[in-house]
Amino acid sequence: MLNQGNTLPGTVNSPRRKSGSASDFISDDRFWVLLCFVAILIPWAPYHLSYLPHLNYVRNDIAQMQSDQKRLLLDLQKTTKKVQKLNIESSTLEEENNALLFDLRDHGDNVDTETNKYREGEEMEELLLKKIDTLQGAIQTRSEQAVKKTFGEGPFRIKVTLASEPVNEFFILETAPLDVMPHAVYHFMKMVQNQLWDGLSMVSRSSEPILQATPLNANSNSWEDKRFEDANVTHMAFTEYSFDYPPKKYTLAFAGRPGGPDWYVNMEDLKDESEEGESCFGIVVEGFDVLDRFMGRTGRWKKHHQVAIVSIDIMA
Repeated sequence: MLNQGNTLPGTVNSPRRKSGSASDFISDDRFWVLLCFVAILIPWAPYHLSYLPHLNYVRNDIAQMQSDQKRLLLDLQKTTKKVQKLNIESSTLEEENNALLFDLRDHGDNVDTETNKYREGEEMEELLLKKIDTLQGAIQTRSEQAVKKTFGEGPFRIKVTLASEPVNEFFILETAPLDVMPHAVYHFMKMVQNQLWDGLSMVSRSSEPILQATPLNANSNSWEDKRFEDANVTHMAFTEYSFDYPPKKYTLAFAGRPGGPDWYVNMEDLKDESEEGESCFGIVVEGFDVLDRFMGRTGRWKKHHQVAIVSIDIMA
């Protein structure tokens, strides 16, 4: 029997290996996994470090674009108000000129004086009209810039989905060229961007061959003009018309003058294009049968027919 602490003859005491030693760590599989991960990561480190300045540049560029867009929108709103004010002044001046004409007929003794006043009025009106033309040109330029910054170069394809049974139906329109109808296109694109027409109505009218989108809730039959007012997208600043993009069958235009928010699809070719019409902003390129069937369900002389606009989406 051996005493405690004794060893067998011919044996040598070996020191115990301490747990957690370097050799244990190296022999651990996790060490080699970590080493492989570091070996893979190190060659990519310079690339990631060099990419950081570019990422900051992109972020700054996006922030600058957003700032420019806000500035353009503010400028456009200010210019729009100026045009509306000048239109009112022009109408007032025209009324005064007409009143002067009547005075000329009634007061023959003061013909020279009244004629001078009339000429002065005409000159003032001409100056106002020139200012209006200048401001309208500025609105068109800023509208085109805003569209390009927000949506791209265009033309754009827009999908209009209408509620139907058993499945929804749709038609596709293509917007007018930006260099021809920039303000009208911008006005419509803002409506689409803010989803203002979702859930509202399109109706076929018995009195005229059009299909008109109107701010009438398709479910509650309540008017929802306020959503357009809240988004500051109601009427256009002025009626934009171009003989290069006249109204014809399947073109889309804003209703009324200056136009909006209602818009409509022409369902007949217009015979007389000699006078300026309403602002066209696009033309149907797909889904003619959907519109023809919708129009044909009522005919021109029957009751109005209403259908819900499910959505209006910009296509990729």
